[in-house]
Amino acid sequence: MRDRRKKFILWGDEMSEELIQKRLTERGQKIGNYEYYNIGATNLNELKAHKIIPDRNYGSYALQKPDGLIVDRRNKNNIQVIAVIEFKKPSEFNSNKKKKEALEQCNTYCELLSAKFGIITDGNQYIWINPQIKTENATYKYIDDQDIERGYDYITDSNGNQIVNNFDFNTEDGIKSFLQLAESLISSLGNDNSQIRKLDISNPKVLAKQVWQSVWLATGDDPKKCLMTFIELFIFKYLSDLGVLNKNHLGVSIDFDSVYAAENYWLRYYRSNVREYIKKLFPESIIDGTTIINGLSLKDDHNQDELFFSILTNFRKFGDLKNIDPEFKSRLFEEFLKGTTGKKQLAQFFTPRNVIKAIVKMAKVEDLPDNSIINDPACGVGGFILETMIRRKQYNKNDFYFDNNKLISKIIYSGHDYDESTIVLAKANILIFLSELVRTTPNLTEEFALLFNNIFKSCNKSIVGSLEETNPEKYDLIMSNPPYVTKGLSLYRSYISKSSVLKNYYTISSQGKEGLFIEKMVRELKPNGTAFIIVPDGFLYRPADTELKRFIKNECIINGIISLPTKTFYTTDKKTYILSITKKSDKSLTQTEPVFTYIVSNIGETLDVNRLRTDLNDLDDMATQFNYFSTNKFGYTPLNGRCKIQPITMFEPENKWLIDEWWTREEKVVLGIEDESEEITNELLILKLEELKSNISDLEEKLSETFDAPANKLNYLTTTLGNESMFKFYTGQLGYTKKIYSTMDKGHDNGIPIYTATLNPVAYIDEVGREPYRPTEENPHISIGSDGDGSAGTNIVYHTEPYYINTSRIAFEILNEKIDPMYIFCYIQDIKKKYGFDYRFKCNLNNIKKVEIKIPLDEEGNFDLEKQKLFIENYNKIKELTDEIGERLFTEARKLEDNIQSHLFDFFKSAMNVK
Repeated sequence: MRDRRKKFILWGDEMSEELIQKRLTERGQKIGNYEYYNIGATNLNELKAHKIIPDRNYGSYALQKPDGLIVDRRNKNNIQVIAVIEFKKPSEFNSNKKKKEALEQCNTYCELLSAKFGIITDGNQYIWINPQIKTENATYKYIDDQDIERGYDYITDSNGNQIVNNFDFNTEDGIKSFLQLAESLISSLGNDNSQIRKLDISNPKVLAKQVWQSVWLATGDDPKKCLMTFIELFIFKYLSDLGVLNKNHLGVSIDFDSVYAAENYWLRYYRSNVREYIKKLFPESIIDGTTIINGLSLKDDHNQDELFFSILTNFRKFGDLKNIDPEFKSRLFEEFLKGTTGKKQLAQFFTPRNVIKAIVKMAKVEDLPDNSIINDPACGVGGFILETMIRRKQYNKNDFYFDNNKLISKIIYSGHDYDESTIVLAKANILIFLSELVRTTPNLTEEFALLFNNIFKSCNKSIVGSLEETNPEKYDLIMSNPPYVTKGLSLYRSYISKSSVLKNYYTISSQGKEGLFIEKMVRELKPNGTAFIIVPDGFLYRPADTELKRFIKNECIINGIISLPTKTFYTTDKKTYILSITKKSDKSLTQTEPVFTYIVSNIGETLDVNRLRTDLNDLDDMATQFNYFSTNKFGYTPLNGRCKIQPITMFEPENKWLIDEWWTREEKVVLGIEDESEEITNELLILKLEELKSNISDLEEKLSETFDAPANKLNYLTTTLGNESMFKFYTGQLGYTKKIYSTMDKGHDNGIPIYTATLNPVAYIDEVGREPYRPTEENPHISIGSDGDGSAGTNIVYHTEPYYINTSRIAFEILNEKIDPMYIFCYIQDIKKKYGFDYRFKCNLNNIKKVEIKIPLDEEGNFDLEKQKLFIENYNKIKELTDEIGERLFTEARKLEDNIQSHLFDFFKSAMNVK
């Protein structure tokens, strides 16, 4: 025993001497991303000690000596052996028996080292073998020296011919040829295949639905958890097929087939040996704790074990996931969503992929220079980020590559979301997108994890989510579909008001969460940076968002507004639009460029619950025309009636930006948006009004709950606009001077606007000989058309910037800081109908001062700002409801608008005991 140990030590020294002599202790010969070791006198233990092969216990095989190795050592903690090469003298390879011994020796080394393939050569003949084939399926089987049964197959090309290629690592062409063949072998060979495959594209859409349905029926978990379960198991099978999962750090087999063979304890085997190792390969983010898998609905019991096995069987029947259809990659979660239970719970995370593709096309992402920074502050499952990567790759802009074993991205992508589950899904989505790179670098998983963690972040540690992040003028491109709900808005506002940083960042008055996100995106664009934002229709017409629209105009160029059809999104009839803006490089510059507008009717899929694909799709034409327009804004002529180029003067902050209203009914009939034969019926109108009445009732109920007191017990101070302690009036400064107006350029808005009885300024002037009225954001003014039949008591404007008025308009400011000016603005919207202002009973100074105002009081008898804000909120909801009468009722509704508005205001005010 002592002599044998002495001999082993001397032998070990001799082997170390070979590595030193050939200068292989640090690295082998460079072969692309791999290293080549031409050795033969160094055993497995010594190779392991020098971190040339995986660190595992080779047992009784430890002194075996392979002749050559191709190794991926970019990650020393996860070394991958690509190939084992056995060199034989011609005299050792000149009989079938000798060839058989050489092949078996090479295959044994391959199996020990988990090599992808083996090569045996005498310099004239080259035999390539697949050691991955299951022994029971192998054509050639044998019992090795340790009485273990092993097997291999010859590798064949796609036509079934045996691979006999030689290789030459001494020339650049020889190395390139070897790497091309090696890539084909790595992507094709497996435990059930030894033939180079023609690229077999797989689309696991049906598989996704089968697995989801099985999980949901068996567990009853909410749809999101079922989705997470499918994604986790998909990633497991996918990584196994790519060759990333072989053995874990304990040497336990963790590939898909090993788990499938764990009879009667499949789930436990997966949980114990595989799941945590995947998380080790792809470390979680230190910021939010998310990784590429994060949700398994199945529990450790026998019934769930059987379910888990049935799911594995579904995956097994489907086959290889290496080559996934690019269409499935981009639509993985969207396809999963369709036809499943729980759309309402899932749909909040999804923007329809056709809409995303159109926006990405409009953004011309393929032209972005290196180091551009892209962001989506409400990214969901990362659709805008992923679709950008896909489009750039289609234009041969491969953003990702390795440099000194570091994964580099030419474009800096970033996406934020509150929900950590969607961040996990986003990371999984990009892992699938990068399958080719993962397959060729399976031992650099930590680099991929670092990339995913840097791109996608969950902001769930803050009440306001990604609004907590403040990155002024950071991004070149922002694409987003922010949340547009009012639920929880007061919580957001309260949190922001208590943060010294946030309250100075979010300073613009707006309604809904989307208002905060829009302000954030505008602030975070670099000069000349562009944003594409999906916004709800309310933003385009609500008075409460006038200040936000003014902020956008001051800061940005408005490129375009695109109308999307109702039901574009899965679970809502909400009307939405795409807003495109570019940050001004100089804020003092006034936009003169016109604005692109377009009505989309079809998005390439039905707008019902089934969401079936159709050939009807206006989005591609819309994006094409937008890009044509962008190159020649002043000279562009629309290609069809869906597109109109509007002057910027149409987009005053006080105006409605509802572009659909700028098409006539006749134009809409031609486009097929409206049916020429369909008539407005009283029954249809009554039905819609009943729906509105029901919605108003819901508001009344909510209002009662909020106040937590019967309406007749609410306290109000009744006063009039003539109360000089509360209101200060201003009369017109200018007469109607045709000379002044005729010399003004009405498209020129560098000067101070002049308002008459109309809603919009009639001119802008730089000086008039009189000082203008100068309201501010903190101290706004309100003005009202005072003269004429149609305008008396209407055309109410909320002023925050200097203005002039003529004798056909009257203005006032609120003197008491406990009265919200927006409350007064909303409250007086119906005074024309209530007081009967017209050309005889004008809305002049004497008459308007008689208008009664009721202001809510708190329990101490002070003006209650919270109740005023509640009134503002519900006023805007009523405004939305009136607009929901819809385009088909548009003509008839306009005839009844005064009556409808009056009814709604009376109904609402009665709920507050306000007359």
